Amino acid sequence: MGAVPPVAGLDEGEAEAAKARMKEFMDGAPKPADAHARVMAVLTEAQRDAVNKEVERLQKEAADHGRDGQKGDAGKGGEGFREELLSRLTPQERETLKGMSPEQRREFIKQKLQERKKDGK
Repeated sequence: MGAVPPVAGLDEGEAEAAKARMKEFMDGAPKPADAHARVMAVLTEAQRDAVNKEVERLQKEAADHGRDGQKGDAGKGGEGFREELLSRLTPQERETLKGMSPEQRREFIKQKLQERKKDGK
């Protein structure tokens, strides 16, 4: 495994062990492709066609729209989206965000996205 960046409170050996354990979890997790295959196997031909058409429609829609549904944001990826959102925050809001739990951050971001949609941006 490659070098693991330092994590607060963990030495390099502990970080490597944590990374290996996380890889075990990920390797043992259910695979979406397996679930998809099982679902498709029980559908009739007409149902499979309907599902495939809807999946194609959603993929096209996702390609045409960005992560937050705004036209033209496609291709930015998570980091571009994050940077754009952070650039719109005041320094005080950024500091507040740093001290939040992951659940609080999600709610804060959700609120900011709703405000953005309401403002038409």
